[in-house]
Amino acid sequence: MAVVDPIVTQEQLMSATGYERAGDLEKWLRRKGIKYHRGKGNRVFTTVDALNGTLDDVETADIEFT
Repeated sequence: MAVVDPIVTQEQLMSATGYERAGDLEKWLRRKGIKYHRGKGNRVFTTVDALNGTLDDVETADIEFT
């Protein structure tokens, strides 16, 4: 079984979201209510749990399946 690193780096976040600038990424994280920290070199990082936690806030009634 593969072990998943619980830390999600700035590079991973930028790749997943399509943002190219750290400032835009940080605004997106704040807008989505995703908690994050800054590490060495002022680089943004978060955790898998922080990302997954925001998914619980999505109301299924707002999702339209066709």
